[in-house]
Amino acid sequence: MIVRTGVGNRRDSPPDKNGEQTLNSAHYFQRYSQRENVVTNNTLLLFSRLYTHNPYSFEAFLNECLDDSLDVGVSFVQQKRSAGKGGIPDGLIIQNSFKVVIETKLYQNYDRKQLERHLSAFEDENQKVLLLLSPSRPQSDFIKKVEKDVRKFNKTQRQNVRFVSTTFETLIAHFENTLSDFDFQMNELVEDFKAFCQEEELLPTAPYLMRVRTAGRSLPENLESNLYYETEQTVQQHQYMGLYSEKSVKAIGKIENIITADFDGTKLIIHKSLFSVTESQKSRIIGVIPRALENNDWDIATEHVFYLVEKFHPTDFKKLTKYPIQKTKYFDLRRVLNLTELPEVEEIAEMLRTKDW
Repeated sequence: MIVRTGVGNRRDSPPDKNGEQTLNSAHYFQRYSQRENVVTNNTLLLFSRLYTHNPYSFEAFLNECLDDSLDVGVSFVQQKRSAGKGGIPDGLIIQNSFKVVIETKLYQNYDRKQLERHLSAFEDENQKVLLLLSPSRPQSDFIKKVEKDVRKFNKTQRQNVRFVSTTFETLIAHFENTLSDFDFQMNELVEDFKAFCQEEELLPTAPYLMRVRTAGRSLPENLESNLYYETEQTVQQHQYMGLYSEKSVKAIGKIENIITADFDGTKLIIHKSLFSVTESQKSRIIGVIPRALENNDWDIATEHVFYLVEKFHPTDFKKLTKYPIQKTKYFDLRRVLNLTELPEVEEIAEMLRTKDW
């Protein structure tokens, strides 16, 4: 399979299942071709871009994913005696060989025989890993059976293959752990990969995801109207909206509707909405338009999306690292709060006061 780098095609996308649509969006990762093949290709592209960006970060990322200690880069060694009666060279440049064989499954159609056939792809590499990548991990009984098949193969073929099963969600989390705040392009890349995985329903994070947006000058009317407005763009599906100002998330709200609309001076023209639009929601949008113009000199009467929340609850989720966010950041609140299920949004706001990032 060929891995291509660069920006993907621009397109007019059809509405997704939530009714959201992006016009002429540029993507790093392609959205066409046979589904399983394009998912694998995009995953390999992600790996390739990280390796090109920083081989050491790629090595750390791969070892986190595989829970192993693969030596990806080259080693520089001075004055090491060769085996046997050879002399002592002044220096050596060494690279250990490894192979990771990837099987991508988008549904729960796991196949032991298929994985067993993949074992023949290994040759004389120093380190060998058979990786199963899927939206969710298989049942433990299946994993134990595959591990047994691999042990049998290793014994009969005198190999040292390891079997690893991981998810797209875990892969993305490990990728993010290798990046710093100022790796702007790579952070943008992984955000687009997350958006791609979300579109393909490979991530179970949407009900737990908080999308944080910068809201300095607009913060007063955002809080007063319980909504956030912006021009239309590609976003991941998410359940919560956070407002960021002065190096802290100042408020969080649970989304009740996402509406794309224009105001012609007399009535609101709805173009798209996540759910049915209520009169109260229309009133809040119409009310915030003149305030945005008066307070910030922003004309939001056309070509804007309005994220309406049930209520913005005050919080203080502080950012301690040096660099500011680049307009948008996503948080899986389960990971932030170390919970498997989330409480009511008011309690989430209180818990975030005790956390930082």
